[in-house]
Order: sequence, then structure tokens, then C-alpha cells
Amino acid sequence: MDGWAAASRWLQYLGLMLMFGLPAFELWMRRGISGRVDDRGRRPGFEVALGAGVLFFSLAGFWIMAGAMIGQLAPSAVSPLLVPLLRQTAAGHALLLRMVLLLAWLAAGWWRGWPDSIRLAARTVFGGAALITQAWAGHGAMDDGWRGVLHLGADSLHLLAAGLWMGALLVLCLQARGAVLALSDEAAPALLQTATAFAPLGSGIVLLLCVSGLINGGLMLGSHPASLWQTRYGELLLLKLGLFALMLMLAASHRFRQLPRLRIGLATAQAAPLLRRLQASLAAETLLGLAILALVAWLGMLDPGT
Repeated sequence: MDGWAAASRWLQYLGLMLMFGLPAFELWMRRGISGRVDDRGRRPGFEVALGAGVLFFSLAGFWIMAGAMIGQLAPSAVSPLLVPLLRQTAAGHALLLRMVLLLAWLAAGWWRGWPDSIRLAARTVFGGAALITQAWAGHGAMDDGWRGVLHLGADSLHLLAAGLWMGALLVLCLQARGAVLALSDEAAPALLQTATAFAPLGSGIVLLLCVSGLINGGLMLGSHPASLWQTRYGELLLLKLGLFALMLMLAASHRFRQLPRLRIGLATAQAAPLLRRLQASLAAETLLGLAILALVAWLGMLDPGT
């Protein structure tokens, strides 16, 4: 049952991060553009599948959580618990709010009377709020008073920063694939433009992740840093930090090494091997991000003291 719970949490994290990160990154890329812009690149089917998938796995995760309390997942046993849990627990309140926000996110994408920039802004707000509800079901919701406010705030910032990073990585991976396959003459310059525009935003994301991560770590481990290497929670946290360090190394390589070389390669018509190398590096960074999300889903189910 723990495996199913971790899998549902991982898929919820991934889906919610993309629901926030994709429109937020597109807004960042469209800075300075006013009025209605061309939105022919939209993929309504993907958007619907994303929202419906997050809704399904959120409900499945809540069902698994209820089943874990009684040791079975049979509908006849779990069903009587659902309404009390929805009404009386923070996780239940978070699920109800998330369902409303998911429906609002889907509706915002189909409201054709809005300028595209307003649609993206609405989806960013609804997606970000839905992503933050994940913090309510985590360790941050277990603290009271100022510690609870600080912990939830740090968790929320951590989730939003990670979601923006994952959304940007998906866009860059898709553009890199198009450039390698030479789907259009503009694909490689567009990739370079997107990656260059992401560079300052990426620095801010890393700063937010580090600051919020330090706050969370201090609140979770308290005055017992030795628990980092004495508990399963600490070991997984160290593994997460190691994977994060690898992501930072790849991101630094993209910004300071591969992108300058790609700019020169495009000018000299020798960009093909550089594009393939960048595509592989972006794919590796994305896989590391997915692995970190899996660890986060697992960590959220563990007691920091064990």
C-alpha cells in the first residue's frame, strides 16, 4: 500500500507542478507582449489530460490514505471514512480546495473571451494555488503557531520554485527535440532564445529552492543534524540533495558552456552536434528532477525521526 501511496503522490506533484510551471514560464517568455497573441501552439488535449490526471490521482491518493488507516482498500471499508476525513482533516480540506482550483484551471483555458495573457495569468494563479495545497498534506501542516506559518510558507515557496523549473525544463526539452529533428528553420534559434531567457529566472529559482530548503531542513531536523545520517529520512534527504547538486551542475553547464557554444555554432552552421548534446543534457536534468520528485513523495510519508 505504501508503494501505491508514494506513486500517487509522485504523480500529483508532477502534474500540479506542470499545471503551474507551464503557464507561468510562458508568461515569463511573453513579457512585454500586450493584447491577444497567437496561441496556435496550444495543446487542449494535453491540458485536459493533465487536469483530469491530477484530479484522478488526487482522489486515488486520498482513497489510499483512508485505506491505510484501516489496512485495506475495499470500497465497503473505505467509503464510510471519506466524508469524515474530508470534513475534519487538513488533507481533506486541501483536496476539496484542489478540486475547485483544478476545475477553475480547466475552465480558464477554455474561456475564449479572454486575451491569451489573461488566460495564462489565471492558469498560473489557479495552478499555483492548487500546487500549494500539497503542502497542507505534508510535514509543514504538522507544526503550530509561528513554526507552522513559517513551515507552510517555506514549503509553498519550495513547491512553486520547483514547479516553475519543471515547467521550463519540459518546454526546453520539447524545443530541443524539435531543433534536433529540424522540424523548422526557427527551431534552433527559438531554443537558444528560450534557454537564454530562462537563465536569470533559473538563478532566482535556485535561490528560492536553497533558502526554502534550508528553512525546511532546520525546522524538520531541529537541533539534531546527526539524524541526517542516522535515519532513513536523513539518508533519503541526503540523496535528494545529491541529485539536486547534479541538476545544478547540468544547469550551470547549459548556461555557461553549452549555450555560448550553440550561439557560435548557429552562426557558423555547425550546430547539429551541439544541439544533440544539449538535448541529452536537458533530458538528463529532467530525469534528475523526476527522481527528486519521487524522493519528495517518499519523504512526505516518513517520520523525520526514523
